[in-house]
Amino acid sequence: MKAGILFGGRSAEHEVSVVSAQGVMAALDTDRFQPVPIGVTRQGTWLTTVQAEQALARIRSERLRSLDEPLGDGILYRTQALTALRRVDIVFPLIHGTNGEDGTLKGCWSS
Repeated sequence: MKAGILFGGRSAEHEVSVVSAQGVMAALDTDRFQPVPIGVTRQGTWLTTVQAEQALARIRSERLRSLDEPLGDGILYRTQALTALRRVDIVFPLIHGTNGEDGTLKGCWSS
């Protein structure tokens, strides 16, 4: 099963979301679930899974706490990101604060 890990975002709680995503991914039973990280930069850009994985690796190695704008191709628009999310079996919506806990993400799933 594929487990989407949706994290980051434009809120003041961006860093908390990144830490939450790292915790979920570390605790995920990889014998049962394939993690599919989907990050949202502080500027609101949705990242591809590859970009999100690269960002998390950079955050771990450089002790950073936020997702920066990516370099190069692969940026997802909202509709493409929602399509990618529909391909996973379960989603951990770890975006805190604005656009996460205010119902915005839930509204995206309902449409």
